[in-house]
Amino acid sequence: MDKVCIIGLGKLGSHLYYSLNKTKKFRVYYTVKNSRAKILPVKLNECRVIFICTGDSGIAKAVEKLSAEKYKLIDKIIFHTSGALSSEILIPLKKKGAFIGSFHPVQTFNARVTENNRLLNRIYITIEGNNKAVSKAKEIIKSLRSYAVLMSAEDKVLHHINSVIASNYLIAYLRIIEKISHDLSISYMDKKILKNGFKKSSFFDIYKPLIEQTIENIGSKGFVKSLTGPVERNDLNTIKLHLETLRRKAPGLLPFYAIMGIETADIALKKKSITDKDAKTLVSEFKKHLSLPKKRNRN
Repeated sequence: MDKVCIIGLGKLGSHLYYSLNKTKKFRVYYTVKNSRAKILPVKLNECRVIFICTGDSGIAKAVEKLSAEKYKLIDKIIFHTSGALSSEILIPLKKKGAFIGSFHPVQTFNARVTENNRLLNRIYITIEGNNKAVSKAKEIIKSLRSYAVLMSAEDKVLHHINSVIASNYLIAYLRIIEKISHDLSISYMDKKILKNGFKKSSFFDIYKPLIEQTIENIGSKGFVKSLTGPVERNDLNTIKLHLETLRRKAPGLLPFYAIMGIETADIALKKKSITDKDAKTLVSEFKKHLSLPKKRNRN
């Protein structure tokens, strides 16, 4: 059983701690709260695998500390868990005889945990680095019952952009629905729906089936075949109505709607539900609204 050290016992670090301790091959022997905390050589030197789970800005600090003479790193396997950075940031540790790699779970961890909640099970984990580090990463991922994705160091930033869009921007995207929903006045089962956000109202419940079915369609049919709606139908009048309504009621959302409209037109063109001429007309209409409307001077 490999002894593991985790440096950075925050959101991801705490999940990794409990998940690894549930496996039969790895045991977290030593933890360090963050990159600023003291790292005891007598403890660290006992560990075969070291995970640096600090924020990106803390990785360099951890590397600087571990580069000290008192830490014996020969044949140790050291990972960081940054999504954007490659294993190259760990090169000073490679020079001390360690095998280095990056280990990035494609998952969101929004809080520290005190038990295993299985968020590291059955997900994809991207890895890159030295051959021995990659081999050990695959072993760890298999023990977590997840799936390894080997990636080049050069592609990590693009992968992380995808991760940010899939999670962070998805939240921002759905938050826009909430913003627009504040102007709605709807009754459901004779009870007025509160206009104070998804958390305290039924607005998310209204759109949730639509979101879930769309995701299911994408999974079974792909993006292009799943597309429906006014752009896909080349319904220019409805699109103009949307744009005009946003201009009056939520002008700050116009650029977002326009950018997404242009992307949607491209998908509709690939689906062949609209012609090249239709696409150009739609894109031209959307481009009129890419900038925020100018505020009128009040005299």
